[in-house]
Amino acid sequence: MVHWTQEQVIRPLPGADPQTLAWSELQQVKILTTEVDFYFLLEGGGKSLVIAQEEQTGLLERLQELPGFDNDAFIQATMSASNAEFLCWKR
Repeated sequence: MVHWTQEQVIRPLPGADPQTLAWSELQQVKILTTEVDFYFLLEGGGKSLVIAQEEQTGLLERLQELPGFDNDAFIQATMSASNAEFLCWKR
């Protein structure tokens, strides 16, 4: 499961070092949708973290604290049943 601290988002990887992204480096948050699922895409600092919906317990609430987070875009993403990309936040 993905977790975070006040400094960074941490995505553990089996048998490898975890992926991390500092909140201070975060540049944008997108939702990527497929016909059956959706993923959070966090980008910044030359890094990208792709986080499956089921991996993100509580992450959405933290992302919604970002100033200007677009909840309408998030809602549209959750209703999408096709391959699409929704920008929810940009620094």
